[in-house]
Amino acid sequence: MQYAICPDCNNPIQIIGLYRKLKHSPKPYAKHYPHDVAGLADHDQEAFDCCSLAHPQGNLSRESRRQPNDARENRILTILCDYFDQIAYLFMKQTGISMSRALARSMLDTYLGGEGYRYTGASPVNVPWIFWYMSHGQDLYGKIIPDEDLRAAICEACPSVHFTADNQLQSKSFVEPRFWITKHRQSRDANNSLKESMELVISEGKREIFRKKIDFDYEWFANLMNQPDEKRPNRRFCEIAREMVRDRMGNCR
Repeated sequence: MQYAICPDCNNPIQIIGLYRKLKHSPKPYAKHYPHDVAGLADHDQEAFDCCSLAHPQGNLSRESRRQPNDARENRILTILCDYFDQIAYLFMKQTGISMSRALARSMLDTYLGGEGYRYTGASPVNVPWIFWYMSHGQDLYGKIIPDEDLRAAICEACPSVHFTADNQLQSKSFVEPRFWITKHRQSRDANNSLKESMELVISEGKREIFRKKIDFDYEWFANLMNQPDEKRPNRRFCEIAREMVRDRMGNCR
């Protein structure tokens, strides 16, 4: 049997179908192994009970928080600091909104102030998406929006809005579009693998003008984390994250 360690609760997991093709699943998958594995990890029932990978919770409350857990929080914040440039890149690719340094600081301020790393649905495998989700709403005025379809939807709904040559949103009115991330959901697919999604919402005042579902793509982010430094031109974003985590918590864990 092949074993590994769960990235959320640090308990042993068993890899099923790694070397032998399964009849019921085209791909290998992992399941928690409720026993100690010598030389790898000991089973911790309390950590298992709080593991989002083992216990998807459907629709979660944004206000729900786990009890403090230094090990899990350290892993989440370390990933946030070490790969914040890739988190910003993924944000642009999945939302169509470019994350400037000012927007990054505003989102980080909200996330850290609300202890988003302790959110019930947060884990080391979904750091980018939960960071966006726990950053709440942010103004779009002055933001660069590379996505052509998103720009068109905003312009159609908001006559007072226009975009500059570099796709920066400008407005002639006091009511300006904002973006929100909402409806974080967890479920399991036919292979018993965790599936997560949330929704991007653009609103002007109380009026919703755009909505799009975003699926969490763990493999995409894992590939971004494994890119060599020479393919990461925006590493300055990592320094922003480290600086703000140090200011809030004393270090970038």
